[in-house]
Amino acid sequence: MLSNAKLNLYLHITGKFHNGYHKLESLMIPISVCDNIYISFNESNTNHLNINGDYAHLVDKSDNLILEAIDAICEHAQIKPKGVNIYLEKNIPVGAGLGGGSSNAATTLKIMNNLLGLNYSNDTLEKIGLKFGADIPFFIENRPALISGVGNIETLVDVPPLYILLIYPNIALSTTEVFKYAPFNYSNEMPIINTHSNMEELISLLNMCDNELEKNAIQLVPQINDILNVLSEQSGCLLARMTGSGSTCFGLFKSNFELQNAYNTLSVQYPRWWIRSI
Repeated sequence: MLSNAKLNLYLHITGKFHNGYHKLESLMIPISVCDNIYISFNESNTNHLNINGDYAHLVDKSDNLILEAIDAICEHAQIKPKGVNIYLEKNIPVGAGLGGGSSNAATTLKIMNNLLGLNYSNDTLEKIGLKFGADIPFFIENRPALISGVGNIETLVDVPPLYILLIYPNIALSTTEVFKYAPFNYSNEMPIINTHSNMEELISLLNMCDNELEKNAIQLVPQINDILNVLSEQSGCLLARMTGSGSTCFGLFKSNFELQNAYNTLSVQYPRWWIRSI
């Protein structure tokens, strides 16, 4: 089953809970960059996780959300977990702000829900997933959504087709380090808008917003600022921004023609960066 990445079109920090977690507000969209996950039962009563792909070497097998998801859904169903064979093709960059780990967990919950014949609703899967990953409810729905608090889906939204260039400098960033690097000035919450019918309307909204983790992330990985400047200089780029806690950045382009021109140019100029057009 495909396990796709996400983008935060904007990300605001609106406060802090008593437990120390930050209150977030974000407009998130799923994107076509994907991992692949295959799961089957075995007779050994132990779990075997096999990982391949471009970023397999960066995945910690001993502390993996896929295994947490399997334990969590079996515990919720009050069943003794069978041994499973898990194959993960890891194509989504790690430590990139693209939500790969949470996406893998959400996909695993969906697969196990089917394999075990539980017929749980999305709401139930989201409650299970939220216990160990704030982005997991979003990936269960896998639709553009306005997120608030710690992973709560406020509303599903419609967005127009987008022409997106992704750039990851192949430098992983720790979400924890980004959050603790410097204190934040908390933002006011944005009004909820269910539909963004065209690109101009969406860009107008996004220009009133920001990713408030960018400054911290740039202090830790200065190349992020270089990427944002490079994206902004490309013909037809309407918006350049970092996603999540970084270090991936994205540009929204006016047309597919201008997107592909930027992709072709930057792929040659910066061969060490991971660059994708979607």
